[in-house]
Amino acid sequence: MRVFLFLMFLLLGLASCVHEYKYCNCGTTDEKLRAYNDVINELVERRFYNFYLGKDEERVFKAYVEKPADTARLQAEIIGLQNEIYGDTSRFCTLYLDTILRPGFENLKYYETDTGEYSTQFTNIISLISNNKQAIIDSLNERQTKYSSANFSLCSSRIVSIGDAYKKSSNCIIGKISLSKLFLNEERNKGVLYYEFQCGRLCGKGELLLIEKSNGRWHIYKSLRSWIS
Repeated sequence: MRVFLFLMFLLLGLASCVHEYKYCNCGTTDEKLRAYNDVINELVERRFYNFYLGKDEERVFKAYVEKPADTARLQAEIIGLQNEIYGDTSRFCTLYLDTILRPGFENLKYYETDTGEYSTQFTNIISLISNNKQAIIDSLNERQTKYSSANFSLCSSRIVSIGDAYKKSSNCIIGKISLSKLFLNEERNKGVLYYEFQCGRLCGKGELLLIEKSNGRWHIYKSLRSWIS
C-alpha cells in the first residue's frame, strides 16, 4: 500500500512538472545581468506572442482564436512545448538585440502635473523604486549597452546582435528587442526598465516593466504599455 501511494505521488509530481516553465539560470553573480537575463527569457516565452515556438506557433495561434478556446489546455500545451525546446539549440528561434534605443520619456515635472492615466501609473511605478524619480527617468532614457548578446544565456531561444542579422540568416526569427538601462532600488530586489519589441512593420510594442526578485529569480511584476502596433 505504501509503495502504491509513493508511486502515485511520484507520478502526480512528474505530471505537475509538465505544467511549469523550466527556469533558465544564467549562473552569474552580476545582479543586473541576472535580472536582464530573467526578464528577457520571460518576455520571449510569455509576452512575445509565442514566436519562439517556431513551427508550432501558428497552430497554437489558430487554437487560441477558436471559439470557445480551451485556454487551460492550450496553456499546458505551450508549457509542454517550452519544456521540449528548453536546451535544444537545434529548435531555437532568433531574437535580435538592438542597442539603438531612443526612448523619449518626459521630465518628472511633466508626469507629476499631467492628470492622464498613463502619467499617474508611470509615477506610481517609479515611486516604488526610489524617491529620486528624475534619476529613474534619466536611466530609462539611456540605452543598455553594458551587456552584449554574448553575455545573455537564454534556454529556449538564441539572442544575437542585430549586426549579425546581415552575416547569417535564420529561418525562425522572433523579432528585435531594445532595452533601457536597469534601475534597481537600494535593497536590489526591485527594479524598473523599459523595452521595445519589433516583430514586423505593424507588429511591436514598448512597455515599462516593474520587476521583482523572489527566491533568487527576477520576474515581471507589473507592466505599463507605452505603445503597441
